[in-house]
Amino acid sequence: MKTTSLSLFILFVLVISGCNRPNEAVNSAAEPVTITENKTWQEQNKSVDALNLEFLEQEEGIDPYHVRMLVTPEFLRMDEGKDSDNFLLFDRQAKNIYSVTHHDKRILKIPHRENIIRQESMLDLGITENNVENMPVFAGKKPQHLTFTANKKTCYDVITVDVLPEAVQAMREYLMTLAGEQIANLNKTPVEMRSDCMLANLIYEPVRHLDHGFPLREWDYKGYVRELVNFKTEAVKPDLFKLDSSYTVLQLGDTGLDFISDE
Repeated sequence: MKTTSLSLFILFVLVISGCNRPNEAVNSAAEPVTITENKTWQEQNKSVDALNLEFLEQEEGIDPYHVRMLVTPEFLRMDEGKDSDNFLLFDRQAKNIYSVTHHDKRILKIPHRENIIRQESMLDLGITENNVENMPVFAGKKPQHLTFTANKKTCYDVITVDVLPEAVQAMREYLMTLAGEQIANLNKTPVEMRSDCMLANLIYEPVRHLDHGFPLREWDYKGYVRELVNFKTEAVKPDLFKLDSSYTVLQLGDTGLDFISDE
């Protein structure tokens, strides 16, 4: 992911996890973290076929930037398109998310939470189907333009089509793990950040836009836009899905950054 975007993502996670107190001490004497659940898979494969999805993204106040998403049955990786980039790695087996920053030699781990109880939303959530009469077909199928609302407020729009089910499933798994962290730390999220759309998009219905297919184009109420520009299947190196064991690992836990470990 673009450096600016990745930094904003990490900052948001730290805020919702109650880690925005700069003078708070962090325990550095905790037990080590396992950071490579799929080591055997990586060692046995010299190359692996991955679905390579290329997007153009834009956020308010930031120039458009490219994002690459690599999908395999074991992993989902997001970066700027180069193997040497900072990246997000989602381990689809362990369901953990890792944010890797090469300059700092650090890995932020967002663990999967098995026993998160999803509360029933008190929001009035809605979906509107828009006219797509003049929209061209994609891969032989007619897209849909859907608008998602919360308490009558427009939160998210998506141009979606029933293709690339493997990518849809990987994205669904990733967003559900991220939502688990956000649900667990919702009480630490500043009240001013808990808008109806934030709660709908990130807490109560984080994957509702994926229920109708793959998002060719999506945009939200804050000015975020992402558009698919290309996709293909290609052989990639398994090292792209490997975490450097010499990097410092920061573990997100119930009280924020519970520990730092060096492996």
